[in-house]
Amino acid sequence: MSATKNINAAKIKNIVREKTFTLEAPTASDDITIFRTDVDITVQEAIVVQTGVTPSTTFVLKWASDRSAVGTNLMNSTTFTNTTTGATAPLNIVAIPADSWVRIETSAASGTDVYLTIDIRYTED
Repeated sequence: MSATKNINAAKIKNIVREKTFTLEAPTASDDITIFRTDVDITVQEAIVVQTGVTPSTTFVLKWASDRSAVGTNLMNSTTFTNTTTGATAPLNIVAIPADSWVRIETSAASGTDVYLTIDIRYTED
């Protein structure tokens, strides 16, 4: 019976979960919390897409156990302009420890009627 429980626990950990976040009218100085994780997670990918007229948003995804801390970059600051199928963000660090906050910090934004959507896919460790 315990072997079955172990197999089921492994299946649960390997399920890809996701958090989708949409930011209306991003600016050059947003610092917004996306979510908090209670368990260790591994980010598999972050897919970015925007709507609007010629959208361009430069941002970084970060995590930290203390929301007021500088944080650790999940990715380098990158500019996204995709408005069709989405663009995959290049990740640097994918492991995020339990009790951490995940956030977005923007540094440049342009376009009209822009909505920036980020889909973060992860597994629980």
